[in-house]
Amino acid sequence: MPEITAAFQITRWDQTPADNPADGPVAGPALARAQVDKTYTGDLAGTSVAHLVMAGEIAYSAVERVTGRLGGRTGTFVLAHGAVTGSGPADFSPGVVVPGTGTGELAGLTGTVEFRHDDAGARVVLRYELAPSE
Repeated sequence: MPEITAAFQITRWDQTPADNPADGPVAGPALARAQVDKTYTGDLAGTSVAHLVMAGEIAYSAVERVTGRLGGRTGTFVLAHGAVTGSGPADFSPGVVVPGTGTGELAGLTGTVEFRHDDAGARVVLRYELAPSE
């Protein structure tokens, strides 16, 4: 299964509260929604729009549509991923390429995805399979 690593940059972060203040005081972390736009460079080149649901800075769950070039092919696909921080560094759970979401030359794409944020910067590791091109 091929594996690529690509850098990414967040180009937009629009966040809104998800808790309803009319419901009274909120206990625990505030819930929020965010739309996050990214630009990927390297072995995955393109852009994406992710929709996140967050519990403060403790956890998030995301669905992200990527448009670009992977393995010399162009198209779109959807990632599902998330993380939980607990009391230490974020534990980014491996995410997946959502089956059946590949379009164009990326139709049939499957795989797993991991996001990493450390001294080397923000990057994504994608392990994937593509149907042979016709």
